This record gives sequence, C-alpha cells and structure tokens, in this order.
Amino acid sequence: MFHLRYKTVGAAGAADTCTATCAAGFYRAGGANPSNPGLCTTCGVDANAAATGVTYTCTTGAGDRQMTGACAANFYLDESGAADICRPVTACGNQLAGACSPRVQVLAATATADRTCTPCAAGSYAAANGNCLACTAVANSLAASVNPVVAAAILTCTTAADSRVTACAATHYKVAGPNSDSCAPITACGNQLAGACSPRVQVLAATATADRTCTPCAAGTWAAANGNCFAHTTCGDQLASPTVSPASGSRLVGASTIAAGTCAACTDGTFAANGAADCAACTPVANGVGLTCASATTSRVTACDATYGWTSGGVGGHDTCVAACPCGKWAKPWSTGQPLRCTTHSTCGAIQASGTLRDTTTAGTATTNTVCADCAAGTFAADMWTKCALVTACGNQLTCGARVEVDAATTTKDRTCTACADGTYAAANGNCVECTAVSGASAVTCTTNANSQPTTCEAQCPKMYDAGVVAAGGVCWNTCIDGYWDNSNTCDKCTAVTNAGAVTCTSATTSKVTSGACNNGYFLTAGTADICTKDTVCDASRPQVTAATDTADTVCTACPTGEGSAVSGGVCAKTTTAAPAATTAAPGSATTAAPGSGTGTAPAGGVAAGNTATIGFASIVLAVFAAVGL
Repeated sequence: MFHLRYKTVGAAGAADTCTATCAAGFYRAGGANPSNPGLCTTCGVDANAAATGVTYTCTTGAGDRQMTGACAANFYLDESGAADICRPVTACGNQLAGACSPRVQVLAATATADRTCTPCAAGSYAAANGNCLACTAVANSLAASVNPVVAAAILTCTTAADSRVTACAATHYKVAGPNSDSCAPITACGNQLAGACSPRVQVLAATATADRTCTPCAAGTWAAANGNCFAHTTCGDQLASPTVSPASGSRLVGASTIAAGTCAACTDGTFAANGAADCAACTPVANGVGLTCASATTSRVTACDATYGWTSGGVGGHDTCVAACPCGKWAKPWSTGQPLRCTTHSTCGAIQASGTLRDTTTAGTATTNTVCADCAAGTFAADMWTKCALVTACGNQLTCGARVEVDAATTTKDRTCTACADGTYAAANGNCVECTAVSGASAVTCTTNANSQPTTCEAQCPKMYDAGVVAAGGVCWNTCIDGYWDNSNTCDKCTAVTNAGAVTCTSATTSKVTSGACNNGYFLTAGTADICTKDTVCDASRPQVTAATDTADTVCTACPTGEGSAVSGGVCAKTTTAAPAATTAAPGSATTAAPGSGTGTAPAGGVAAGNTATIGFASIVLAVFAAVGL
C-alpha cells in the first residue's frame, strides 16, 4: 500500500529528505487545505527572541507560530494573538499638557507584559503607554458658568470615537449612543392638524436623558416625535366594503399617532390606479379562474376551466380561455400553471448530419401536436422534434477489455454499455479514463476529472471529507478542519445556527457560534447548541430600559403590579384570575357539621383550608407576573 511522505528541502550541499511527519519547527505547507500537502516548510523565528532556549511550532507559518522560551532584553512575549510575538517594552508618554507633565511607570515590564503607566487625565486618552490626546468634544455638553456657579460636564474617552459626557446644556438632553454620547436639542411641541390655534402641549418635561413628551395627535393624524400633526395617508376603499376612510373598508394600514400609514393592495379580482383610488372589479375572463389585473385591460387568470385552452394576454391585453385553440396552436397539457395552454405546433427534428427535417406523418390540430417520422436506423432522438444523432459504440475499460452493450439502442435512446471499473470514468459510452488522484486517498470514485471522491483513506490521513469541501471533490486529511466534526473518521459539516455566522461543533447537535455573537438584531443563548433569538422590540407604552447585547435580550419597562403582557415587550393588560370553586357538602355528610357540633369548624378567618391554599397560590402567581414585568 502507498504511504504518504513529506519532503524537506535540504540546505545547500545537503540532500532532500522524505519523512512521515515534519520535524519540530516545520509545518506541512498547504495549511488547512487538505488538497495540497506541499513541502515541510520552516515556521521561521522571531528576530527579537532570546539567542538560546527558544523553540517554535506552527501549522501555517509565521501567522500562527507559537513560541516556547524568552524574548531578548527590553522585549516581552505577547501571546494574545494567533501568533506569539516579542514586542518592545514601551516608554511612558506625556499628559496632554506636554513634556512638563509626563506619565510615569506604575508597574515594571515582565517577561510576558509591557510596563504600565499612570492613566491620562480626564478629557484625554492614549494608545497604550503613548502621549495623551484630547478626547473629541461632545457638542452642546454642559459648560462651566460663574453665575450661577456650575461645573463643566466631565468628558471621558478611550479613543477619538467613543467620547462620553456626564451632562448636556440646559436646552439639550443626553443620548447614549452605542459608541459615543451626543446632546440632542429639547424639542418644542408642535400643533394639531388645525394649526397654531390647536397646539400640542407638554405632558412630561424633558429630563437629563429624555426629550419632553407632548399630547398625541388627534384621530386621523400623526407626527414625527413632538412635531406638527399631519393627516394620515389618503387611501381608497376595497371594492367589497366601500366606506369613508379610514373606516373598515379603507385600504389604509399601519397608521397611528406616529405613523402616516400606507395603502394596502386591492383584493384579488380588483385593481386601482393608485393608493388613493377606490378598487374596481377586473374585467372578467370567460371560462377562467383566479382572476387578477393591474388595469381594466390586463386581466389575468391562474387557470382555465377543464378542456379550455389558455392564451397569454401579453403586455397590454387580457388572458383568454378558448374551447378550441386558434390555427397553428394546440391545447398542450402542463403539470404546473395552466392545465391546458394554446401552444405553437412543434417543428420536426432534423435528420442526422443534415439540415433536412424529418417527415411530418400527422399534422397538428387544435388538440394534438405534430407527429414526425422516426429516426433512421443507427440514429436516435429523445423526441420527434429533436435532431437525430448517431448511436454510439461502447468504448474500452482503462485496462484489459472492452465495455459491452447492456441495452440496445432504440429510435428514442442511445445504447447503454457496462460501467467503467472502480477508479475510472467515461463520457457516455466512451473509453474509460482514470479518476484524478486525491491526496491521502488509496481509492477514489468519480464521474468527471474534477469530482474525485475518496472511498478509502490512507492510515496517515484517515479523516474523509465529502465532495464540496475542497473544490468539487472530497479529500482525506489528518484532522477535521473548523466547521466540521469527526464522525467515525468522516468529517461531517456542523449544523448551521440560524441567524449566525461560522460555527464549530463536536457532533451534529452541539454547534457553537465561533464569534460568540449572532447576526445583528439577535442575541445568543449558549447551551449544548447555541441559539440566536430575535431582540425584543418594546411597545411604545413600555420604554426600553436596557438595550439588547450579544448575549442578552432587550429589557423593557415592567408592567404595573397586577398587569402582564401576552408577548415579551408587549402592551400591558390586567391579569385575571378565576375565583376558586365553592365546595358544598351534601346535607348530613361528614363535612357539614350540625349546629353546635364540634366537627367541621372553619380555620381561623372562617375560610376552608383548601380554599386558603388556592387563594395563596393565585397571589403568588400575580406577584411573579408583576416582578418579571409580564
């Protein structure tokens, strides 16, 4: 059996070597691409490492080189990235004021960490130990004043793009953005639709972090935030329920006090020129079903009645359903769409090696297609309207012997021949050709020269990938790459996590999101298999308390005590609890005490013990609903 060996190019004057594995400090070129084993190639060295006592390992070269040993003097080992790197110990820079205000050392450098320096003063930042730079100012932040005495807002940042401020000017409120703060102007209340004589007035005053709120717009109007109110979008009515907008028949949808709304499409069988127009009935198509249209002259049907043939109306006409197709067409059955379509009669196919058409034996009618003569002896065609082709001869196997006929040719199909031997392929009935070799495979199968799939892998590369992992074919490799898991020496693709990117796994049910974060708008719940769930959007009546993060959902304002919501973040409503059923004993039963009897006495408070437990449980349920804000 052939065993894979890896070549190491010898130094000048020395012979090359072939070994079962690469030596320490070398890696197999080709990295995570198992289709290119390549040479044993050096990992390289770090120029700032100590002169002795250092070794290296890697899988792809300097980009993931790991180092064991120490760095040279005035360097430290940074192990935070994909590759270990000896970095220079940095000097402490200056405060924003300049050289007269230096940053000074707090902790000395170690073998694996740079020195630390005193932090930059408020309002400035630095990259690592460098010179401090001014934070980007936040416009309209609170400025210092003497009368009255007010201290300026404190500005902080860690880069030029993440400035945070403690307060805004009196006419502004702070907006805590995802990257930096901003100060937005407090807006004035606009007017109702009637104009300046009907102003919207303040409901809640502005705070340090929120704009004022104003009375809502009147029915049938809307506004963006606190602005002037405008009329909802004008929409026509549906044909089935004509009413005056915006009553039940109106096409207006999605309108509210903060949204203009849009016009819904007309129902099937009706149309309108635009959103403001009322819907009108489409022109009927006789013997058709599923009527739709875009205008009074473009009626369409999804099907014709049984036995009727369909003809498209084209760009500007109606579809038609006719009892008999017109001259030159026939009612062709279709498995999808129209059951019968008026289709142009087919033209007979040509004779092999000629442009001459085969004879028409029966002309097409309104219900049947053209019938053509069969192909001549030694030729075939899949149908009567395709050009005839020569019947092909059986080729040869790659070694020893010919392929022989299995099924004889007919007028509609070529002959079939015995299959090519394992590890070979052929185009149709031609000669068999050897499959393209696969690195690490001892046996392969294929149907072309570009889709070889291993059937058996060498002992040194036992992990088999299915076709499609590398180019069009499968491969053998010594380990399963990221995104695949080892299923008894077959590398199976990990199950995707919906609404996330790349994953890793150890089985078909343990997919973990590689980046630790879902797609935008979703948060991750870690478990045996990670799950990405859509972020909750808080209803306007329950303002957001905390924005969603990579691993936690949005938190909305809790519902008042005794209220809950049907959906997360939804509108709050009173929680109802059914009253406990009364228990009534039959006269004379053991549970009903006779007057003056000592038995059947109610517990303290006069309520039966069972009902006491029921009421207590209901109280706990209501308390839990209130606590979680449902």
